[in-house]
Amino acid sequence: MSSRKLFSSNCLPTIENRQAAADIARELGFLPLAIHQAGSFILAEQIPVSDYLPRLFTSFKTISSRKPIGNWPYGKTLFKAWDMSLEAMTVRNPVSIKVLAICALLGPGAVTLDIFQPLSDFEPSLYPPA
Repeated sequence: MSSRKLFSSNCLPTIENRQAAADIARELGFLPLAIHQAGSFILAEQIPVSDYLPRLFTSFKTISSRKPIGNWPYGKTLFKAWDMSLEAMTVRNPVSIKVLAICALLGPGAVTLDIFQPLSDFEPSLYPPA
């Protein structure tokens, strides 16, 4: 779903709204799921499209600097823990990072395992035997 189609359902198709939608899509790396989530948030909160990016930046700064509550034995934020996990995955199984990269480009719909078949050439354990 394109950013224009997603965002046009709750706002007037003005030049400003189209530009704001394009800016959101660009900032989110044109990732379909991220764009879909942004559009859903805008619809649910009934906010102007132009208000989304400032909220995103403010929320990201807050969330990425916050340590989780409870039994969190690490002296790091959740964001840093995620980053450390990705680094470890890169070392242990580089193909897993490729799987994540493919998944990041997918939309919110059903995903068939067939798209991962080419990766089985690199790592046969990723795909069940026929």
